[in-house]
Amino acid sequence: ELLSYDGDGFFYFAGTVLLFIAIPWTFVLFRSIFRPRAPAEEDFESAGQAPAGSVARLCKSSLMEDKRRATVASTQSWERRLGNGVWFQINVVVVLWICFIAVVWRLKDSPAELRSFDPHAILGLEPDAPLREIKKAYRAKSLQHHPDKDRDNPLAAVMFQQVSKAYAALTDEGARRNYAKYGNPDGPTQTKVGIALHPILLVSKESQLVTLTLFFSILFLVPSCVLCRLRGEGISPNTVSTQTLKIYAASVDAEVEAADGPGLLAASVEARRHSRSDLRKLVKAMAAYRPQPLVQGVAVEVKPDAGGVAKPLRGQTGRIKKITEGAVCCEVELEPNDVRELPCSAVAAANPLLRCPFSDPIVMRGTAVIWAHMWRLHEHMTPAVRAELDAVLRHSVRLGRALVCVAARSDRDRSAFFDAAKGLLVFRRCLVQALDIDSSPLLQLPHVGIDAVRKGAPLLSDVVAGEAKAEAWLKALKLSPEQLLDVEAFCKHAPQVELTCTVEVDDEDEISERDLATLTVTLVRKNLAEGEAIGPVHAPFFPSPKHEEWWLLVYDERSRQLVTISAVLGTGRTEENKIRFMVPRSGPFRWTVHAMCDSYAGLDASCTIEFEALKHDDVNRDVFVHPEDVHIRTLFEEIMEGLQPPEEEDSESEEETPALQQETTKTAAPAVTKGEDSDDSADGDMDAVFYRIKSNEGAFVYSQPNDEAAFRVGSLPVGDVVRGLTGASTPPGWIMMGENWWVRIAAGPPPTKAEGAEALGSLCEQTLRTVVQTRTPLKQIKRWLRTSSKPIDTADMVQVMGIE
Repeated sequence: ELLSYDGDGFFYFAGTVLLFIAIPWTFVLFRSIFRPRAPAEEDFESAGQAPAGSVARLCKSSLMEDKRRATVASTQSWERRLGNGVWFQINVVVVLWICFIAVVWRLKDSPAELRSFDPHAILGLEPDAPLREIKKAYRAKSLQHHPDKDRDNPLAAVMFQQVSKAYAALTDEGARRNYAKYGNPDGPTQTKVGIALHPILLVSKESQLVTLTLFFSILFLVPSCVLCRLRGEGISPNTVSTQTLKIYAASVDAEVEAADGPGLLAASVEARRHSRSDLRKLVKAMAAYRPQPLVQGVAVEVKPDAGGVAKPLRGQTGRIKKITEGAVCCEVELEPNDVRELPCSAVAAANPLLRCPFSDPIVMRGTAVIWAHMWRLHEHMTPAVRAELDAVLRHSVRLGRALVCVAARSDRDRSAFFDAAKGLLVFRRCLVQALDIDSSPLLQLPHVGIDAVRKGAPLLSDVVAGEAKAEAWLKALKLSPEQLLDVEAFCKHAPQVELTCTVEVDDEDEISERDLATLTVTLVRKNLAEGEAIGPVHAPFFPSPKHEEWWLLVYDERSRQLVTISAVLGTGRTEENKIRFMVPRSGPFRWTVHAMCDSYAGLDASCTIEFEALKHDDVNRDVFVHPEDVHIRTLFEEIMEGLQPPEEEDSESEEETPALQQETTKTAAPAVTKGEDSDDSADGDMDAVFYRIKSNEGAFVYSQPNDEAAFRVGSLPVGDVVRGLTGASTPPGWIMMGENWWVRIAAGPPPTKAEGAEALGSLCEQTLRTVVQTRTPLKQIKRWLRTSSKPIDTADMVQVMGIE
C-alpha cells in the first residue's frame, strides 16, 4: 500500500495545511496593523455587561477624555502596531507563504488529479495494446522488479505486486470487471483517511523512525507540555491562581480590615511577579508623607539641612538605640559601635508608616507601592514603578472579587464576617479611586483637594444629587468654569441607585419555615435613561477601564449575622438579582440589604425588608391530584417498596415485632445482628418507642431482661437510635427490640450497670431518616406516611436512596 498514492499527494496535503494556517493568520495581522483596535481590557468606550442594544454613557470629564484619547493614540501608534511580537509573526507568515509558493511551483507540471491505479501505465503500454504486448510487458516488468533481481530497491516487492495486479486487471475477466467498476482489480474496498506522507519518509527504517518520532512529539509531547504549564500556573475557574486562593483562605478571618487590603493584594502570586523596580525614591517621598514615629529601633536619616550637626554626619542613615526623656535627643547608631547623640529635630524616619499583615520583604515591598497609589504619590514614581503598579492594579479587579468571596464563604461563622467583607469592599473602592482608607469621598471629585474637604462639607451623595448646600459649597471652592464642567460631568456619571427588595415563595401565597424562598433585589440607576448603560467609572488614577460592581450584603438584624453575599455585574439601567435561600425558622424576619459599590465611595444604598414565616404545620400545602393520576406511584413510594420485598398477605393488625436496626459489637456471646422484621406481634398491647443511646459507655444488649454479664450478647455505641417495644408486660427500665433481644434504658433495682437512653417519642414523631434507618417494616412506614406531620426534605431523600 506504499504506492497506493503518488508523491504529489504529499504536496497537495502540505499546501492545504499551509493555506489553513497562513490565510487566517495573514488576515489577523493585516487587521491588527492597518485597523488596530484597543483590546477589551483597554476599551474606555465599552458598556460592560449591558443588555443587548444598550448605548454606553461615558464620563465627559476632561480627565477621562484625556485617558480615552491617550488610549486611542497608543493603539494607533506604529510602535504599538508593530510591537508585542508582531515582527516575529510577520516573518513567520512570510515563511509560510514562501513555502506555499514552493509547493505550488512543485505541482505546476503535475496532473490535475492524483494518480490512480492504471494498469497500462504500470506496464508501460498504450490503452489499445493487444494481449501479446501485454504478456510481453508483464514478463519484462516482472523480471525488472522481482525482489530477487532488484535487491537494492526497498520498494521492489511492492512494485512487483503492482505489476501482477495490473496484468490481472488486463487479462483476468473478474479482475477486469472490478477494475472497470471500482477502479481496482481487487473489487470494492473501504475508504481510508490518512495523512499523505511522501514515500521517501516511509522507504527506510531510519526515515520511518524519524517520522514516528516527529508525530509522537506533535501528538503527545506538545500537549503534555501545555498541560503541565497550565497546571503549573494553577489557574482556577475565576482566573485567579490557586496558590493565591490558598493564601487568601489562610489569611482572611473575622479580624481583617480595610487597611489589610494592600498587604493581601501584594501577597498574591500575580502581584509578586512584578516586584522588580527600584523604590528608593518612592520610599523617601512616602516617609515624608507619613513617617514612622521616632521610637527605639526605628531606622532614621540625618537631615541634610540639620543644624548643629557636623557636615559629615548629614545624610547618613542609622537606627535609634535610645530616646532621651522628653524626646529631645536620641542616640543613633550610624555604624557598628558608632553611636551619636543627635537632636530629634535633626533626624527623620527613613521608612513610612505602613500596615502590612505579612513580614515577607517582597510582600512588604509590593504593599508600599499600593499604599503610595492610595496616597496619590504618583509623581514620585519612576516609569518602572508606575508600570509595576499598573500591572498590579489590572490584576486587582479579579483578586478583589476573590477576597470578598473568601470572606463570605459558607463554612465560616457568618456573624463575624460581615465587617470583614464590608472592609474588603471599602479597600476595593479606595484602590480604584486612589483614596486612603479614611479619606473623604469628596476627594473623588475632579480638582478637589484635601484643603477643600473641611468641617461642614456636604456629603458626596448631596453633591451628585445637586442639593442646594452642595451647590453653595462648590461655589465657595472658586473653581474655574472648566473645572466646574468636570465636576458636573462627574455628577452626571456617578451612580444614583434606588434599591427595592421582595421575598416570596414560588407559586405560594405564604412563607413558612423550610421553604425555598427567593429574595429579589432590584437596582435602578436613576441617572440613566431607558436603553442606556453605564460606561467605565470615573477613575483617572486607574490604568484600565473599570465598570461598576454592586455587591449585595444581606444582613439579619435579629441574629446579627451575614446571610449571604451576591454581586450585580450588569451595567444596564435596571438590574435584577435573585437570591434563593432556605427559610431557617418561623417567626418575624428583619433583613437589611446593603448595596455597596466597589468603584465609588459614599454612594452606597440600603433597603430593609421585613417578612414573617409561619410554622410548617400552619400552612396548608396540599396538592390537588387528578383522579386519573391517583394510581401513579411517586419516587418516594418506589424507593420504599424497593427497601423491602412485598408481603404476600397483609395483616389487619398494625402491630409490629421490631428488629434490631443497629449493627452491634460482638462480646461474650454471638454477635447481635440486624434481625428480621415481623409483621405480626404477639404483644398486641405494646407500643413502638424510639430511643437514642446517650451513655458514653454505650448500652449492652441482653438475651433476656437480666443485666447479668452472662446474658450479654452485644452492645450499642453512644448516639445510636433504636426502636423497641414497651408495655405492661415489659419489665421496668427495659425495651424489647426483638425476640430474645433486650436493652436496659434506665436503672432498675438493683442494677449492676445503668445504661442511659433518651426517649425520642413514638413512630409518628420521627423523621423519615430515623424511620428508615431503624429498619421499620413497610407496613409501619405506610402508617407513618398517613399520620405523621414531619416534612420530607432533600437530605432525607438522599439518605434514603443511599441505604442498601
